Amino acid sequence: MTALYGAFEGEEGIILISGTGSVLYGYSNGKLIRVGGWGRIIGDEGSGYWIGRRALNLVMKEYDTETKEKSLLSKKLLKVFGIDKKNVNEKIFHKNFEIQKIAPAVIESAEKKCNLSIQIVNEAVEGLTEHIKIFQKVSGRKKKIKIAFIGSIIENTNILSDKLIKEIDKLKFAEVVKKMHSPAYGAILLAIENSEILKKL
Repeated sequence: MTALYGAFEGEEGIILISGTGSVLYGYSNGKLIRVGGWGRIIGDEGSGYWIGRRALNLVMKEYDTETKEKSLLSKKLLKVFGIDKKNVNEKIFHKNFEIQKIAPAVIESAEKKCNLSIQIVNEAVEGLTEHIKIFQKVSGRKKKIKIAFIGSIIENTNILSDKLIKEIDKLKFAEVVKKMHSPAYGAILLAIENSEILKKL
């Protein structure tokens, strides 16, 4: 709520969050609507954790097929994280490896035309776009609404955020804008508003 309030100063709008996890919050016609945010095991599509997990999934399939020409992503996992076919289970299941840390490597590889990484980015964009489609259906809103990105995966300009903006533009439902303030500033605004309400009681 504080992030939403900070982004639009209490006015109507949507925040799409993609960091370690993913979730959408929208405020429309006096209603607060949440989509996603169900956690890394059953949801969080398009999040850092989801991207990292999908990367491992596809690279393991590459190992299974014993492809001679390894993908750029596979090479990057080895170079940056020391992950290969022999040690992947040990690292992931016994050494508390933070899977979301793989996400930047996927985005970097996609920007260098790695087909495997581009596939993951496209799937992530599809998952995040679905959040917006569900919000549109649940809210019943017809009028265009502003949407701001929050989180390490989409807040900065990269191949994923660029593709996501293009997909949102196709919906003709939401306009991507920069958030006005941080969640911390939103908390202050919310506290001030609640204080004013209490004074009137």
